[in-house]
Amino acid sequence: DFSRAVDQLVGETSVVPGKATGDFVRETGEALNKKYAHRAGELYDILNRGIDPMQSVRADALRVFAEGAERTGASASFMDDLVKDTLRLFRESENGIPLNQLSWQNLDDIRRKAGRLSDTRTADVDAGMAKQIYKLAKQEQDRIVKELGPAEQKAWRNANRYAKRHAEWKK
Repeated sequence: DFSRAVDQLVGETSVVPGKATGDFVRETGEALNKKYAHRAGELYDILNRGIDPMQSVRADALRVFAEGAERTGASASFMDDLVKDTLRLFRESENGIPLNQLSWQNLDDIRRKAGRLSDTRTADVDAGMAKQIYKLAKQEQDRIVKELGPAEQKAWRNANRYAKRHAEWKK
């Protein structure tokens, strides 16, 4: 065992070398994780400035999924808030956005919120539902970004790369 070998070489110590190393690795990892999350957010924000926030987005797969997850009657009180928010945005179109569509900004807000909630470990959040909503929102955004210029596509790819690293670290 490493700790005993150190004690034999330098004399008995009161500090466990493994703990200091573990603390350093954990703190370094947490710092990198924050960096990845921050960088992803910055890149998504840059891209959002290049897209009209009121651009109309159909996002039919997301709408159909949310409608399928909707609960009525007594069970409605147990419906996930993310599903409620998503459906409200589809049903309460604003600023000229057609009914049953979202603005780019609303779609981005849904994706970001679902991403934050997908790793939540509380009883009031359905993490599986959040992951599915995140996936569907991101797929729609991927489709839209493919129609943009190379600079926007590069920002989107880089933002996704940092977001993926952030998500992988949290696991």
